[in-house]
Amino acid sequence: MSRFQSISFLLLTVTLLYSCKKDPEGLAASTVQLNMSVQNDSMLLSWSVIGNKESFNGYSVYVRTDPDDTSETLVALVHDMSYTHRMPVSSYVAYRVSANYFAHGSTTNHKVYSNYVVHNRSDVALYDIDPMDALYDNGILYVFDGNSTIAKYDMSAHQIVKQVSLGGTITYPDIGVHNGQKEIYVPGTDGWIDVLNTNLDKMDEIYVGAEAYSVVYHGGYLFTTIKAGTLVKTDGKPMTYYLHVYNRTTKQLVNNSNNNVRDNAERIKKIPGTDVEFFGVVGNAALTPANNIYDLHYYKYDANGHYLTGKKDESYYLVTPIIMETYPDGSKMVTGMNGCRFGKNLMLGGMFSDGEISGIRNSAFGFNVAEDQIYTGLGRAINVVNMSDNTVQRTIKTLGYPHKIFFDAGKIICVSRNSYPASVGESGMIERSPFMVEVFQ
Repeated sequence: MSRFQSISFLLLTVTLLYSCKKDPEGLAASTVQLNMSVQNDSMLLSWSVIGNKESFNGYSVYVRTDPDDTSETLVALVHDMSYTHRMPVSSYVAYRVSANYFAHGSTTNHKVYSNYVVHNRSDVALYDIDPMDALYDNGILYVFDGNSTIAKYDMSAHQIVKQVSLGGTITYPDIGVHNGQKEIYVPGTDGWIDVLNTNLDKMDEIYVGAEAYSVVYHGGYLFTTIKAGTLVKTDGKPMTYYLHVYNRTTKQLVNNSNNNVRDNAERIKKIPGTDVEFFGVVGNAALTPANNIYDLHYYKYDANGHYLTGKKDESYYLVTPIIMETYPDGSKMVTGMNGCRFGKNLMLGGMFSDGEISGIRNSAFGFNVAEDQIYTGLGRAINVVNMSDNTVQRTIKTLGYPHKIFFDAGKIICVSRNSYPASVGESGMIERSPFMVEVFQ
C-alpha cells in the first residue's frame, strides 16, 4: 500500500468513526413515510418510520399553501405518529413531517423529513380580491376591494360574472333606487362618488371636493362623510363640515353638519325605518384601539336632507367602522370585535364576547328577522344567536373567516376571507386576503 493510499484510508476510517460517534444509532439514514386521508375540511395525517424510531424526540408537522412557494408553516409539534389538522383556506395544501433528534454531544436538533402529501381542494374557490366591503341584492353579491376593484358575483352561477376597476382607492359604498333605476354609489379618496348601474357600468359621478369615506342613499339624497382635514376651500374660507348631503339629481350640496368630529374618517349606516337617521363610527381601519379614542355618532335629518339634531360620544371599547351593522328594528347598532351594542343614546348596551381577553374576535354580523336571529362571525365559524336574549342557538363551521354575512331565501350567505380578519398589519390596516363565498341553510 502506498503512502498516499495509507493516508486516504486513515482519513476515511477517522471520518466513519466520527460519523458513527455523532450519529451512533444511524438516525440520519432513517426514512419517514407520510400518509393522508381527508375528512370534510380536516387533514388526517399518519406516518411510519423505518429505522430506530424510539430514539427520535418528537415530530414536526408543516404545511404549504402555494405550489410555487417552498416556504412552509409549522403547525404542530407532536410525539404521536398521527395528527389531525383543520386545513388552511386554500385550494392547494401540502404537508410533510420531520422526525427530530439530537446528534451525539450536540444540542442542535436534527431532522429527517418525510415525503410531501398534496391535496387540491375542490370545496375552496378563492378570488384574488380583498373584501373591504360587500353589498347583497337579489341574488347578486357586489364585492369591493379598497384598491379600486369591484366584482359582481352571481349566486346562481356560483362565480364572478364581471369585474371592473375604478382606478382609485374606494371606500364604503351603498345601493339605492333613484328615479326607478337601481344604482350603486361608490365613494373614493379622489373626491368623487362614482355612480354605477347593476352591471357595474359607470353612469354618472358627483364631485364632493374631498376624500369621501362613506355614502348612504335615501330619498333622492346622498349622505356622504368627508375625511376632516381634506376639505377644499370656498371663497377663501375652509369648509369645516363633516357630513355632506347632495341632491342626487342636481348634484348640488344641500346641507352639511359638523357635530365636533375628530380629524379622522367616519362610516355611517342608515337606521332602518327612519326618515332619516344614522349611526356613525369614526376611526381608522385598525381593529384594536391602541390608545385611540373612537367617536360614536347619532344623526337625524328631515326628509329633505336637512340636519335636525345629533349626538356624539367617545368610546374606549373595541369599536371600528370595519365591523358595523344596524339592527333591522332600528333600535341599535353592533360594532367591533367584542360585538358592542349601542342604542341611539350611544350608551353601551352589552357585548357578544370579551374579545381580546379570551382571544375570540367577532368579524361580521348579519340578521334573520323572521327567525329573530343575529349571525356573528367568530373565527372560522358563525354563531346563530337569538336576538331577544342573546343566547347561542347553534354554531356553523365555516371554511374561511366570515367578513360579511347576509340572509336571503332561507340561506345564510357569507363572504369569507382566507386569513383571520382581525389581523392588523404594520400600517395599522387590516391585512389583505382573497375571498370566497359560502352558503349555509
